[in-house]
Amino acid sequence: MEGVHTQTQPQATLNQTQSTEMPSSGIKVLRLRLSNMSRIITVFAALIAFSSIGASASPVQAASSPEGSQLLELFTSQGCSSCPPAEKWIGQITTHRDLWKRFVPVVYHVDYWDRLGWRDPFAQKAHTERQYQYAAFHQLRSVYTPGFFVDGKEWRGFFHQGTLPGPRQNTPSIKAEWDAGELRITSELPSDKVRFHATVLGFGLQTSVKRGENSGRKLAGNFVVLSHKTADSEAQKQHEVTIQFSDKDLASKAPRYGFAVWAQNVDSPIPLTAAGNWLPKRLFVSRP
Repeated sequence: MEGVHTQTQPQATLNQTQSTEMPSSGIKVLRLRLSNMSRIITVFAALIAFSSIGASASPVQAASSPEGSQLLELFTSQGCSSCPPAEKWIGQITTHRDLWKRFVPVVYHVDYWDRLGWRDPFAQKAHTERQYQYAAFHQLRSVYTPGFFVDGKEWRGFFHQGTLPGPRQNTPSIKAEWDAGELRITSELPSDKVRFHATVLGFGLQTSVKRGENSGRKLAGNFVVLSHKTADSEAQKQHEVTIQFSDKDLASKAPRYGFAVWAQNVDSPIPLTAAGNWLPKRLFVSRP
């Protein structure tokens, strides 16, 4: 099927050598060997220390922009022949200077086109349910792929090369800190009941499609949601939650990772504020 795909139905020991007595003529040789061994031990210790530093990731910070950070959501499927251009378009934002400042993109793979012959490895029912939640809230007649939402509102500008709407003014701030899989989110919000969303995103993903509408194509994926979790908060203005991720939560490994967070009122899917950042490749390595 070409064009917009619509869906009208819900859905990481040194071996000790024993020494023996040596004649006096061998003392220089022994000292030389001990000196060389000392250097080897020193170098080896340095390598271990360097390796430990490299394996230990410092906490990663993210914060919304004072000018407003937009949550840009794409609902897509590898089973949809209309979707690769949209995924290519959003993938270009990986090198945009305003990434994680103005733009916080996330890509949800839905499962309702799996029936067309190809089971999308990144599709989840929860992603489909999120799209239907938007459709119900906005009273849309159908859901479709590729489907874009900017700050929770449907955006059809992609189909006629339109520009993204400008960021909202006076949006509340949100901050997040990722530390070896523990994600701490804080925000000052006017609501006393808030729901925080957190996603781990995959970049540089490649899939060779064997069947369906994209059969024979190698599809690239960026900003792909590999895990999505939520946490509710009840507080007077200052909200704080902690969400824990592990490698078992990820739908797939990726060459590169990022994360995105946002907040909404518990009774509305519309995001109030958003933030994101890149993550180290070794996501769940603790600091020493």
